[in-house]
Amino acid sequence: MMKTLLRPLLLLVTLATLLPAVSASAQTIPRLRQRCEDDSLTPAEARTRVDWFVSNYFEDARAVAEADTGVVLNDDETRTWWVNTTLKDAFGNDRLRPLYPTFGTGDFLNPLNYYAPPPTFLHPGAGAPLPADYEVLGLCTSSCYRPEVALRFTLKKGGTPTDVPIVDALNQRLNNIVVLSDNSTLEQPVHVSMAVDTYTMSATPTEHAILNFATESGGTLAVTGNHPLLDATGRIREASTFVAGEALVRDNGALDPIVSINPEKYFGRVYNVAPATPSLLGNIVIANGFLSGSSWYQNDGSDHLNQKLFRNTLPDSILQ
Repeated sequence: MMKTLLRPLLLLVTLATLLPAVSASAQTIPRLRQRCEDDSLTPAEARTRVDWFVSNYFEDARAVAEADTGVVLNDDETRTWWVNTTLKDAFGNDRLRPLYPTFGTGDFLNPLNYYAPPPTFLHPGAGAPLPADYEVLGLCTSSCYRPEVALRFTLKKGGTPTDVPIVDALNQRLNNIVVLSDNSTLEQPVHVSMAVDTYTMSATPTEHAILNFATESGGTLAVTGNHPLLDATGRIREASTFVAGEALVRDNGALDPIVSINPEKYFGRVYNVAPATPSLLGNIVIANGFLSGSSWYQNDGSDHLNQKLFRNTLPDSILQ
């Protein structure tokens, strides 16, 4: 059996004292997930890794679940936590991109270059076992902003919305993010405060391909290529699909033409956040003053990419 997994997982999952045990309901305290650039799995591979780990290292799987919930769990509760956390989202829907454990030594190191074997449902223990000194480092997902990109949060109930660098928002565990309401239109976006479900950050500093957007108004935005952004027609698209001459959308609905998109190799961590809602517009946040998709669009909501989110109140010819 692997050694106890509590130290790194407290960094990963538990941001405060007790979270509701094995619950699929939305969390009132934002949780932290890791991005694993060097251990990227397909959805099918992610599901089989979860099955392999729980089947072969059940007591370690229990330790992971107990670190998240803060309570002692029996066997059924442990299995329920793994299903609800890795295979279901906060609202009980199947994740299109399941979370999955990644492994290494302390401080997010992988000196043996070990990755869990690709098991099958018939042979969940296939492949090499985990090295004796390895731990679960975290549960993997996606993330996209450079640390200095400022997202809009409500710091206190009824307070004035404030733009906060995402790395500072994560460190402060800010609970309420500004998103679009469901009755927003592209020309008249309505801002509301929504609870944060999860923050995401890279498990380790590593090299990322960043796209640096510059707009006609002087605005800037630095994101990874797969980050979801809102375009001038009200569609949510990956950043890599935009070209100069198109426009990003400001927080007030104004179109801001892109004057340049410059690629950059950036070494460090990248970050993201997901509001506690499955709403398409409720997962549009404000980043450096632009309407941008949350991490939900890279995970559970990925099938909505390239979808038009708004009903137009202006002719398409004006939006082109």
